[in-house]
Amino acid sequence: MQAVAATGEGRAAALDAYWMPFTANRQFKKAPRLLTRAEGMYYWDDAGRKVLDAAAGMWCVNAGHARPRIVKAIQEQAAEMDYAPPFQMGHPKAFELAER
Repeated sequence: MQAVAATGEGRAAALDAYWMPFTANRQFKKAPRLLTRAEGMYYWDDAGRKVLDAAAGMWCVNAGHARPRIVKAIQEQAAEMDYAPPFQMGHPKAFELAER
């Protein structure tokens, strides 16, 4: 996979292949805002600036990004089974979680 170039035509070419839903793509691609990593309640952008994740990853990471205990649980579950169809079948852990 090719990294997105820092500036110029290389960056524009790398961004063209991906269409972002619910985004004004032309405007975004003229002045992209790229996030490169996250930890705790912060993101870092491609210039190394720390950015508060005020929306908690759109309400998906309200416990914080990259929490070691959560990362470990995700790794263990993905190694056991990364997906189970919810239609006319089930996985025991889905029922365990529903009881909480």
